[in-house]
Amino acid sequence: MWKNIQPRLQFKQTNVKQHKAFEEFDEINALIDWDQIIIILNKLLEQKPNRLGAASYAPIMMFKVILLQSWHNLSD
Repeated sequence: MWKNIQPRLQFKQTNVKQHKAFEEFDEINALIDWDQIIIILNKLLEQKPNRLGAASYAPIMMFKVILLQSWHNLSD
C-alpha cells in the first residue's frame, strides 16, 4: 500500500529506474495493518469539525511521513 500513493506530479512519466530503495520498507509494510490506522485517523479527523478546507494530503500519507521522520531522525 505504501507504494500506491498517488503523487501530485506524474511520477510515472519520469525515467526512474528500479532501485533497491523502492523495496526498503516492504517488510515493515507487511507488518503494519494500515487499514486499522486509516480507521483511527479518520475517527480523529471526524472529531475536528471546525477544520478549514480540505486536507492537502491523505492523513495516512502524513502519518507515514511522520513515522519516517521519527525513524530516521529527520527534521521538518
